[in-house]
Amino acid sequence: MKSIGWRPVLLCLVVFSVSVAMAVAISVPSLSFIKPRTTITYPSAQLGIYSDVGKTSNVTSIDWGTCYIGGSNSKVVYVVDTGNVDEVLSFSVANWNPASASVLQFTTDYNGTVLTPNQMVKVTFILTIPSNAPTGPFSFNIIVNVTGQ
Repeated sequence: MKSIGWRPVLLCLVVFSVSVAMAVAISVPSLSFIKPRTTITYPSAQLGIYSDVGKTSNVTSIDWGTCYIGGSNSKVVYVVDTGNVDEVLSFSVANWNPASASVLQFTTDYNGTVLTPNQMVKVTFILTIPSNAPTGPFSFNIIVNVTGQ
């Protein structure tokens, strides 16, 4: 009885493994991302914006980390009324750099709560990156306005 040997079997296994690996590598989608950075402007005589409830770290800018096209990132801040009157907040954005970054969508979960002196409110900033956003580094300003009540 003649033995077939192990060589043909080994060759088949190697070819199969390589072709499976190539198919997997080809089917992995590439992810586009951006790295925005934000400066926060607010009247410091009337507000304090902090990264923690203990008010140990002032927030003057936000590093959003890596943001993927079609996704969103969020950052939590704590806003304190440091003035002596009740305040209502409003948020806007400006100075998109480059201007093509203005397709990004900035929102908050702030619901218009009136802040009394020394009161703290948690606010989540949300940055949504639509599918038509260009890739690359971007920056913009968040402007926090206060209206006395």
